[in-house]
Amino acid sequence: MGLSDEERRTGLYYDIHSIVEHADSLKEIFKREPYFTRRDYDKFLNQIDQLWHAFLGNTRNGAHWILGSSASNEVDWGTGSPWGVAINHHCDDIFKEKSEWETAAEKGEEFDAFEGFLDIEGLLRAADPRFSHIYNIYAMSEQVVYHLRRYEDDFSAGLESLSKLISDIQGECFGFFKKKEAFARAYVLHAACKLIYGNIYPYQKDKWDVVTQFIQTDCGHHNLNRLMTDGSLKEIAELHDQLYRAEKSKKLTKLLRLQAFLKLSGRRFHYDHTWKKLEEALKKDRFKAADIASLKTIFKKNQADHETHEKESQESYLQNQYSPLSIYGDIMIDERIEDGN
Repeated sequence: MGLSDEERRTGLYYDIHSIVEHADSLKEIFKREPYFTRRDYDKFLNQIDQLWHAFLGNTRNGAHWILGSSASNEVDWGTGSPWGVAINHHCDDIFKEKSEWETAAEKGEEFDAFEGFLDIEGLLRAADPRFSHIYNIYAMSEQVVYHLRRYEDDFSAGLESLSKLISDIQGECFGFFKKKEAFARAYVLHAACKLIYGNIYPYQKDKWDVVTQFIQTDCGHHNLNRLMTDGSLKEIAELHDQLYRAEKSKKLTKLLRLQAFLKLSGRRFHYDHTWKKLEEALKKDRFKAADIASLKTIFKKNQADHETHEKESQESYLQNQYSPLSIYGDIMIDERIEDGN
């Protein structure tokens, strides 16, 4: 199905508006967090500052003196001005029908772990809020490309400066993606989590198996989300590869998904009462004793890792509590955040 010029123009309004909003949020982060350096982002942000001019700078209204302005004329669906597009936006919302899932979510009846936690945006936010904005800017830049270059015609030719600018912005995004490992970690972790939760999640709740039900009720998304601060891309990628190959060969069992969940949760899944809750659910689901034993082995390793981490953290605290940084405050740049590791 084709797109009219009005549809493409309207889409560009929304796309550019979203990009600029994320850029403004980046600027606010730099104001709020003095330890973050902005120098690597200046060129990127300056390019985004030029988007509205590249889009609207060639607009002409030679008949204004006869027909009036868009702000004073009747607004219909095809009104492609900032005023007309915004008015239509609010009016369309009134008549838009919401899905059963959207209605339930608004009432707080449903929780989707992939909305804000295990989606790529949410995972990147856990690593560094700047990264989530960069990812969203890139995603919306692809929408600009879709609306702008859908056809080689007068519409796209008239916005050549916008086309060049969006290419430059995408090139800057590539630089960030290439430099920061966190983007790859978020992508691979997101893909692994989709396989662990199951392909019907978050829909058809009455058909969720024991794995999905347990992870959902135990808020397992918190364990997985925090891998963005201390997880290993290599370990995550290896587990994802195992899950992916099993899924492709139709051998992705509940046991494999649970093993991956426990391994990814690591030391954060260490409470005895949580294990007992899982064990009871598995017995009720008629899991084999040998399979439960294999999961318990992973759980015991998680407990040992937790105890080691707690001991190391305590020792580190005792060593550093009288250091100059503890007394006078942390004035050092957080290298982990700056490096994106």
